[in-house]
Amino acid sequence: MSLDQLPPRQRLELVLASLCRHLPGQLGGILDDHRFNDTRSPLMRLSDPRWAVEAAAAMSEPEAAWMAEVLWQRWAQLGQPVLEPTARLGLPDEVWIGEHPVRVPVRLVVLGMDAGWTVRWRGSVLDGDPPILFAEPPRSEVWLSQVQVELNGTSQGQPRQLFLRAEVRLRRPAIVFDDSRTCLAIRDQDGVPAGRVQVVIGEVARESSREGLLVTEQPFPAGARVWIAGIAMGRVPHAIAPLDEPTVEIFRRR
Repeated sequence: MSLDQLPPRQRLELVLASLCRHLPGQLGGILDDHRFNDTRSPLMRLSDPRWAVEAAAAMSEPEAAWMAEVLWQRWAQLGQPVLEPTARLGLPDEVWIGEHPVRVPVRLVVLGMDAGWTVRWRGSVLDGDPPILFAEPPRSEVWLSQVQVELNGTSQGQPRQLFLRAEVRLRRPAIVFDDSRTCLAIRDQDGVPAGRVQVVIGEVARESSREGLLVTEQPFPAGARVWIAGIAMGRVPHAIAPLDEPTVEIFRRR
């Protein structure tokens, strides 16, 4: 895979860390000359991935993409660019879940490893092509899915082993209609607003506000089916009364 497989800031982080680790050796001791005393210190500091992350975070994504490309090209003019072995997981920060498990493809980007590396998945992942995050309703109060990855292989002919760990937050939606059926509020199991999620009522799809609200001039049609983030939530209530669907409630305007 190429560097383009990484988001711009992660791309710059990797180029900085790799360049600062490998370029001094390729220059055959040139940097030891006293003329480069002021240059050597920041270069060595950026070889620490933590400093590379901080430097990349200070840039916008277009700036980070441009800087990574420029550094790569200029490095190629001085020596052979060598990427530090790295692996990154492409996972959502959160997954909305109902009563049934949700399957989400997992993207794994591996750079700087020689061909033939192997991967072992642990946690809430089904091995396959692509691997699948199997997010299911928790059996405890821990609303997280955990993913662990172990990669074994070589880099520049030397044995290397990489470990990754990630957590995906699980959220279960609950909705509340007001008594006019023109406003609904969406929260998760912890009462946190469900901002910017897709809401489908009947045949009409909308998006909730950042505050987890959806407001219309005309009442939502009574009896219409409701989906939140692709999860069936029951029907729009007809009146203020106990409902069959426990996730759909009515709140009165104050």
